[in-house]
Amino acid sequence: MEITERGGKDVLTLHQEPGAIVTRRIHGAQGNVVWEHKAVNKDVPLQVSTSLEKVFVVTLHGSALSYGLKVIVLDTLTGKKLDEIPLGTKNEVQKPEDVMFVGANSAAPIVAWTDNGKTKLNVNVLGLKNKQEFPLSADTVEVEIHAPHTIQSSPHFLVHSRTKTGNRADVFHIDLKSNVITKAYELPLLDGGSAFSTSSSGANVYFTRVTADEVIVTSSTSHGVLGRWSLRAGAEKLGALHAVSEVIKKAEDSYAVRAVVVQDSDDWTQIVNGELAWTRLEGLSGAVAATWAEIPESEDLARTLEAEAHSNPWSAYIHRVNRHVHDLQYLPAYLQSIPQRLLSSIIGSESVKSTDKITRDSFGFNKLVVLATKRGKLYGLDAGNHGKIIWSKNANETPSGKHWDVKAIHADNIKGFVTVRGSEGQFIIVKADTGKTVEAMPSGLFPPIDGAIVVDSDAGPWLLPIERDGKLADVQLGWAPKQTVVTRTGENEIQGFNFVEIDALASAVPIWSFSPWPGSILSTLRLDHNMIPSLLLAESSVTGQ
Repeated sequence: MEITERGGKDVLTLHQEPGAIVTRRIHGAQGNVVWEHKAVNKDVPLQVSTSLEKVFVVTLHGSALSYGLKVIVLDTLTGKKLDEIPLGTKNEVQKPEDVMFVGANSAAPIVAWTDNGKTKLNVNVLGLKNKQEFPLSADTVEVEIHAPHTIQSSPHFLVHSRTKTGNRADVFHIDLKSNVITKAYELPLLDGGSAFSTSSSGANVYFTRVTADEVIVTSSTSHGVLGRWSLRAGAEKLGALHAVSEVIKKAEDSYAVRAVVVQDSDDWTQIVNGELAWTRLEGLSGAVAATWAEIPESEDLARTLEAEAHSNPWSAYIHRVNRHVHDLQYLPAYLQSIPQRLLSSIIGSESVKSTDKITRDSFGFNKLVVLATKRGKLYGLDAGNHGKIIWSKNANETPSGKHWDVKAIHADNIKGFVTVRGSEGQFIIVKADTGKTVEAMPSGLFPPIDGAIVVDSDAGPWLLPIERDGKLADVQLGWAPKQTVVTRTGENEIQGFNFVEIDALASAVPIWSFSPWPGSILSTLRLDHNMIPSLLLAESSVTGQ
């Protein structure tokens, strides 16, 4: 709360309880409940807001995909309901996320939402029964509202509109006496993305705009630019999505600003007056799966070896001799490096040079780590260069509030490919060294899966998807697994399958099943044939058999 009759501050809380929405005023010093208001309905609570005289409870009223907004007005001293105000039409809001802003105090005493087509912005001053409409650009795809949080700030707010190719902003002022909202000025449409943020100093409100190549500060009272800083080297490709900022007035016409920006690469960066202060690779914090991958041989060598493998023995022999003769030119340099390489391998002082090019080392320790995150991104890390990120990419479009459920990741070191499979049937195959997409399939085109296992086939090792309840789909003959595949069914059964040719396809045919007592299977393990002797040896050492 802004202030109470005692001069201190209390806390307003909004609860959703079975069949009711409960608003409580809690004593700021003692923690006891001053009053409680219970509304028995099936509304969806959004937020509680306050002014010096009233408390506003904003809810969604209606049914799913067909909501309307409702504001319950309560007395600050007693919690008694003073009014109940429906806003807009019933079908204007489909989910809570469609209501983009509810102000928390008298500095931003509004609730704002858009229509389904994002053609207009609806704004209501809390406590009033009417709303004001403001047109949006025809190609608007997303709208955000930025407003100050401190009660002494001027009641100004900014509407940030994103289109498919650019973004713009409009600044509005609220007259607290007449409760009229007017558009003060607009900021120009710029190509690409931008992030806006709000900061306050007393009654002054500042808006900071971070674009791909500069930082711009304006006052909420006028469109005049107070400060403009070009981004220095290292931040030219900044893709700002969200930001917070702090603006300081140094002199009459001199300002300083520092902003922390979340980028579209999931990095977290601080910029001080256009200088890149630091960057944290926060995208890696959401890792859900990873695998080691060998650094591929050079394409020239790969093509040479492939040519030798497919030629007759005599031609292959002549080709190899010529290749070795050509390599003799590098022999003196190699011999000269042997003492240093030998000494480095003994004392462990071999230095790692920071370079953009990834190369194999003599002992095979330099490898790649391909990592998948819950936010749908893939990273390639150079393990031989302190985990440096050598590539990253968006591999899966994850819906808001959901995570990329990765079921398996596999590196084919012969081909230099990495395959990642998700739970909704989607998969992506990328080159391990560059991240370039080789093949990709979005979700919805294949059945959901419970997992995937690496199997051997005439086409090489690959990830075989296991559908829900342990089902196995037909595959092409060249991709038929050579080993027995064991799955767990929905009836808590274990089944073994062999793939046999049926109608020009390889189909999974059950060859055995095992039905334990209910609840006895806690987990399963993929077992290769070369693991069996070790497991038998371990069992004999424990049981004496």
